[in-house]
Amino acid sequence: MLERSLPPAERWRKLAPHEKVSRRVFVSPQEFSADEFATITSCLERHIEEINRGFATPRPPVEYFKGDGFQMRWAGLRSIAYKEGVWAGNPCQEANTSGFRLACAGAPGRLSVDSYGYVYFCVASDPVMPCGRAVGRISVDGLHALVRPLDLSPRCVQGALAAWLHDDPMRFTLDCALPSGEAFGDLFELSESETLK
Repeated sequence: MLERSLPPAERWRKLAPHEKVSRRVFVSPQEFSADEFATITSCLERHIEEINRGFATPRPPVEYFKGDGFQMRWAGLRSIAYKEGVWAGNPCQEANTSGFRLACAGAPGRLSVDSYGYVYFCVASDPVMPCGRAVGRISVDGLHALVRPLDLSPRCVQGALAAWLHDDPMRFTLDCALPSGEAFGDLFELSESETLK
């Protein structure tokens, strides 16, 4: 769902059904021309079933392919985008380009979604290492999200943020919006949870 909102210049293309796989491919514009990106995309599209079958085929150590661990990974290529892919350790850092950021109207923060679908409310109290609080997880199918109220106990999320939320700890699900104006709550079918399990 969020990938469809990427800027046109990033030329996002779906490779496989979102409900089956979760890996994204990034092709850097600094290293590849638009024509080369088109060639790479075409090649992956032709061979995607074989590639994803290889990802999902158990191989030693086979225990990695059992239980929740493998289900959480949902190995396989889901999509490709013409952008630099940088996995910084903190999904709230500007350097991290592998996820998505949603602006939050009138709020002293924003939502950041990492490449595994976990959602953080980020407060830029420190530009080098901004504070991020886990507030949810988007399902693999890209249509549902499990959310929980923002924890206001850490010092970095008190003050202006607490005043903005006031008596509605789930306000961010309505007011955090994409540049298109779509709110987080409009994009997904939301369910509340305290544990995210």
